[in-house]
Amino acid sequence: MYNSIISSLRKMFEGFSFDSLLKNQRLAIFMVCLVMATILWVLNALSKNYTTSISYPVRYVNLPDNKFIINDPPKQLDLRVNGHGFTLLRHKMRLAFTPVALDISTILAEKGIHSRGGYTIVPSTVMDKISGQVSSDLQILDVKPEGISLVFDSLETRQVPVKPDIDIQFRSRFDLAGRLTTRPSTVEITGPRAIVEDIDTLYTRRRILKSVDEDIVKEISLVIPDEISTKTEKVTLLIPVDEFTEKSFQVPIRIDSLPPDRLVRLFPQEVTLHFSAGLKQYSSITPESFDFYVKNADLQSGHISLPVHTGKTPDGIKSLKIYPLHVEYLIEKR
Repeated sequence: MYNSIISSLRKMFEGFSFDSLLKNQRLAIFMVCLVMATILWVLNALSKNYTTSISYPVRYVNLPDNKFIINDPPKQLDLRVNGHGFTLLRHKMRLAFTPVALDISTILAEKGIHSRGGYTIVPSTVMDKISGQVSSDLQILDVKPEGISLVFDSLETRQVPVKPDIDIQFRSRFDLAGRLTTRPSTVEITGPRAIVEDIDTLYTRRRILKSVDEDIVKEISLVIPDEISTKTEKVTLLIPVDEFTEKSFQVPIRIDSLPPDRLVRLFPQEVTLHFSAGLKQYSSITPESFDFYVKNADLQSGHISLPVHTGKTPDGIKSLKIYPLHVEYLIEKR
């Protein structure tokens, strides 16, 4: 009924003109009386009780441990309420309502239910919880929908490595002097089992670094997939950088697993190396930092030449070139 009150007031003042009111004294007196009568009528009407429907948004909070909702439950409740006209009018004129919060774990505990896959909440059985969040001045007569189905799935937690998504453009003669790493190198993620099982790596946000000529220590955000949560949203990016220069060595070739009764001469007996090394480690790199060898097993094959194998090289060197890649040999008896 209070909706008809508002409509009547709007129609009453349509086409109203203050100019005509000032020119006609009788009309002015009539309008004053009409307004007073209308106000008294409205006050009398709003003092009565009415029944109407109000829609309230709803939130589902405090889910069971390691559970989340996988279906699409209602986002609002339609309440059939009874109350004074003034109270109903005040609620009708509100642009937004604070959502009704349904505490799922508490509701399940009170019903003695240990939910695994899902549960249907009957709103009429939790009327007191809804009423306490709406208004003490309103009496809730009915709630729609009659049942709210919640379907749960399990959450899973696992550790995944972090991989930087970085494009580094170095200044001339500068380059990466080691491994590009992050701190921490792994993060813990939590989410629906089906999604978590498909994630084997978390990437950082794409960054382009230009004219780099020094070490970089920079905080960078992670790309977190939808429905995945993590306490670590940022990592520290560690980029070791150095200026590189060329260096060369001659390193002897050894024969691996050669029997003591056999003498083998290699031609040549050394390999020549050309590589680039960072200035920070330049002086620490010596011929002993490398290891090259031929296999005794290859000697048994009868080939004319033997391939040279690499045993070890220093970390961080660039553009390593080895010559020769094969050597000839001569077997002698002791």
